[in-house]
Amino acid sequence: MSDTTTRTEEHTEPEPRGGGRTPRLPGRGGGSPLFRNAYALMLNTGVSGLLGLGFWLVAARFYTETAVGQGSAAIAAMKLLAGLTAVTLTGALARFIPVAGRGTGRLVLRTYAGSSVVVAAAAAVFLCTLDLWGPSYRFLHGPLNGLGFLLAVVAWSLLTLQDGVLTGLRSALWVPVGNLAFSAVKLGLLVVFAAAVPTAGVFVSWAAAIAVSVIPLSRLVFRRLVPRHVRTTERTARPPTLREMGRFLAGDYTGSLFSLAVVYLVPVLVASQVSAADNAYFYITTTIGGTVNLLALNMGASLTVEGAHDPAQLAHHTRAALRRMARIMLPVCAVLFVGAPHLLGIFGPGYAEAATPLLRWFAVGAVLRVVMEVHFAVLRAQSRTSGLAALQGLLCVLVLGLTLVLLPRMGLTGAGVAEISSLAVIVAIASVRLGRVLRGAGSAPPARTPADGLAPDGDPADLAVHGDRGDAVRVHEAKGEPAAATVPRAPLQGGPPRRRALLVRARSRPDLAVWALLATALALFWLPLRGMGDAALDRMNGLGLISVLPVATLAGVALLVAAFGAALALSRPRRALLAAVLLLTVVALHALPAVLETEPRFPTAWQHLGFLDYLGRTGSAVPDLDARWSWPGFFAAVQFVAGACGVTDFTEVLRWWPLAVQLLYLAPLFLLLRAVRASWRAKWCALWLFALCGWVGQDYFSPQGFTYLLYLAFVAILLVWFRDPRPIWSVRRPGEAEVRPAGRGQLVTLLGVLIALFAASVAGHQLTPFVMLGVLTVLVLVRRSGLHGLPLLLGVLVAAWVGFLAEPYWSGHFDELFGGLGGIGGNVSSSVTDRIGGDPTHKLVLYTRVALAGGVLALACWGVLRRRAAGFTERALPVLTFVPFLAFGMQSYGGEMALRVFLFALPGAAALAALALFPREGGTRRGLGPLAALLTGLLLAFGFLVARWGNEPFERIRPGEVAAMDYVYAHDRPTVRLLWLSSDPVNSVTPAMPWGARDMERVQYEPALAPRDPDRVGPVVSALREAGPQSYLIVNHGQAESLRLDSGYRTDWEVRLRTALDRRPELRRVLSNRQAAVYELTRRPAGEVVPPRPGPAGPQVTWTPWSVLGALAALALMAVLAAREVLRVGVAPSVRQLHWMQGLFWFSMPLLAVFLASLVQRFLTMS
Repeated sequence: MSDTTTRTEEHTEPEPRGGGRTPRLPGRGGGSPLFRNAYALMLNTGVSGLLGLGFWLVAARFYTETAVGQGSAAIAAMKLLAGLTAVTLTGALARFIPVAGRGTGRLVLRTYAGSSVVVAAAAAVFLCTLDLWGPSYRFLHGPLNGLGFLLAVVAWSLLTLQDGVLTGLRSALWVPVGNLAFSAVKLGLLVVFAAAVPTAGVFVSWAAAIAVSVIPLSRLVFRRLVPRHVRTTERTARPPTLREMGRFLAGDYTGSLFSLAVVYLVPVLVASQVSAADNAYFYITTTIGGTVNLLALNMGASLTVEGAHDPAQLAHHTRAALRRMARIMLPVCAVLFVGAPHLLGIFGPGYAEAATPLLRWFAVGAVLRVVMEVHFAVLRAQSRTSGLAALQGLLCVLVLGLTLVLLPRMGLTGAGVAEISSLAVIVAIASVRLGRVLRGAGSAPPARTPADGLAPDGDPADLAVHGDRGDAVRVHEAKGEPAAATVPRAPLQGGPPRRRALLVRARSRPDLAVWALLATALALFWLPLRGMGDAALDRMNGLGLISVLPVATLAGVALLVAAFGAALALSRPRRALLAAVLLLTVVALHALPAVLETEPRFPTAWQHLGFLDYLGRTGSAVPDLDARWSWPGFFAAVQFVAGACGVTDFTEVLRWWPLAVQLLYLAPLFLLLRAVRASWRAKWCALWLFALCGWVGQDYFSPQGFTYLLYLAFVAILLVWFRDPRPIWSVRRPGEAEVRPAGRGQLVTLLGVLIALFAASVAGHQLTPFVMLGVLTVLVLVRRSGLHGLPLLLGVLVAAWVGFLAEPYWSGHFDELFGGLGGIGGNVSSSVTDRIGGDPTHKLVLYTRVALAGGVLALACWGVLRRRAAGFTERALPVLTFVPFLAFGMQSYGGEMALRVFLFALPGAAALAALALFPREGGTRRGLGPLAALLTGLLLAFGFLVARWGNEPFERIRPGEVAAMDYVYAHDRPTVRLLWLSSDPVNSVTPAMPWGARDMERVQYEPALAPRDPDRVGPVVSALREAGPQSYLIVNHGQAESLRLDSGYRTDWEVRLRTALDRRPELRRVLSNRQAAVYELTRRPAGEVVPPRPGPAGPQVTWTPWSVLGALAALALMAVLAAREVLRVGVAPSVRQLHWMQGLFWFSMPLLAVFLASLVQRFLTMS
């Protein structure tokens, strides 16, 4: 927001003249009106909550259950009717009282009167229809009782509005005072009326006590606080018009209705779908979470007041509110998260057992709500209630919709996941907008105010009341200068000039056409998919999913590409439009299987569930079971989070994980592009190309997909904050932007984040840390990183993990781990040419992958040349692009090294490819770049559909295959051998089925040779017999499709094979469906079934004297090297710093020698 005030006086609060002093809270924030009001409202929340709890405890002690039920029903009805106006008008009072000036008293009186009339009419309607509302309201019958209820509704409305008035007057300290008096008196009257009015005493005591707060505080407001406010704001008042208040209320009231819908409808949805006991758990948990959320609401109310009082200080107040709420909410939510079971245990063991995950989700949501409520407060202060209503409406739709979807699948925890997911979307939007405020938007120089009353960006909603021109007139009048000489007076709202300006603005918005194009693309893409099911997916040919997609969906893909190309062709960046097209394109391309397929996809993702299952049952990693247990960091982290959040069914996690991580990848890439000296078109195009090239398929639920996110964050931080400053002007300018300024403390923190990211990748994946280390080392060598000693530290860290903690892997697989070193030709051949074969149609998928990868890399090389011609020298991006190719010299990685290399090269390659289209730094010249981007995007988008989903015939998981595996798990005691058919039992050892999801120590998967002739099944039967007792054979459609497409087996191979197996008398089919069949021998083979032998729990380290010495040296060496890097970034350059760094370097050398000698000794003796 750009502030358009012309205020020149200092922003200090004048001392009130008479009228007494406002109470002041102790502490540093007590003197700030922002914190004083916020703390007062928070105190009021605590007081009201505690005394409210005491009220109902006393009511339960002195009244019958019927009387308590009738009283609570009447109180609830009173609050609901009063809230029809009071809840929404409170925000308007907080917004307009600060600028009302001499009209403050009239504004308050008219609000009181209007609200009273509306709620009285609503109460009268309620009383006339009393018989429709049930027996609980029977005691309100009769004229006297009805009149008393009507007066109570009006009084409660005034009490609620009074809080908003006091907050707007910067006197919120009186709010807890008034509520304390109200709560204390109603508690006393409750006891007194127990004998006098036994039936209606609960309600009468509540209603009668309202006067104790309303009457004296109303006198205080009108006699002292309003006059003092008028004097204090005399120079800055800008009384609003009825139209302005009407526009504010239209948006704020609509948004409030959405908020009330979330508050009241979610419990109704939960109550309708769960048992009464679960509903009780949910109610108590939401009450606790809602109380914590009130802290953020209170700070938001105070921020609205201060932002309305002084728009020029809005950025300062927003920043202060966020910092203070972080100090308050992070500890509170951490205690709530950790202590959730103990807090809920107060209500009973069932509450702690059933609702602990839900309360932990709410604790996380309370942190997110801080950002959301602060943003809502800023919107109210700016009178931008249309945006407020839109966000609250979106939140309402998301919460209610996700609750309906997740509650039946995840139980009570689903309601928490629904709320957090919805809040995350709103906070993501709010964070971008708050960033503009925090960067000073809202305090722009006054001279930039346009004469027509519009904000600099053409949005009239960015201006405060009256365009914030009132102060300009007053200030210049005080100096004896004509106001019009400096700031032209804006025309009155609604006048013809303003209408013409708005009309011109509407005609000059070419982005509206792009928005329409985007909506059309989404409709074309998604609507035809509604009728697709398993029957349609079964018709896929060798091209995969694209072969069965409707033509309209493919047209939608083309229009999505066209929408982004059109957005790039606009004269200036429309960030909301570009972000919307980018994100919706990612969703469209990556969410197809999640939407269309019954079961989550990809066999290896199911296998990784087996790691979580074993870890959850035993709490330990077993390296002898699988090599991946030597890098258990990812599985341990997921299991910890799942346990804390109560997630036991990972089906939906598997389904949506690829889309989620693809969206998360964009965040660090966006940060990385801030280090590139390029135009806005090039940066947005780079993000888009990265999304369109995400066909590698490593985004499934796996350590690789997660550690790739860590890799992106690692290189982004490295390039944005830790590059050596380079001279700006030379023959060619560096392609990197200037290093972002940061304090020493911030740099030390970022260094810690870098080391933590690398350590997490070391513990989670075999390959990622080596790529990280390679990129960092080369960046140091080409002078694009100032962390000259960090490669040594990280190298020691990864070497220590591999040499000690990964011993069970390399000690038995030394040749597999190191045998491919230097064999570049063999590794490339196994990754590319050896994978092309099988069905002629399916070969097009593999050729498409090669062509796409080669095309993007060629475009990246062209980008380097075009940047050079434009006067820029690129070093960092080529390092990111080409260093991963060194991995070809390590090993073949099971024939997947080419895919991994392209995956790690993609961030740099996408950026360079975008620079090939938009090589210049300025964003004014468009040229043919948008058209070239459009054509490139069309090729990549349709290539994506082929390359990404071309293997879907066998990577898809079918319900019948899940049922077959469930049968195996149900009969795996003590152990079981499961034979599956492979074209190459030696090298092809990953079946195309949902394998390994449970009981990984009990089920042993053994590949058997699939016969080319499906009628000759004798060898298969012999293999099953040789497997021993408790052995099964599985034939599934996914594996048959894999054999057909990858190995050239016949189309009818599966049908003929199952027919031949059914004819064999020595076999018995124990499970059969359309997609899978499980067989066993009719006669049990001789022998004993071996018990499960998972092996000892890790880590398994063979300790010798040399190993102990090497481990101690490694710990000391890492501490010394880490201290040296902290010294490098945390201390200003000086002679003393240089001496310390040199001393630490030479001190580390003997430790390094001992550590390396220990590693050599271990490799030689244990391999």
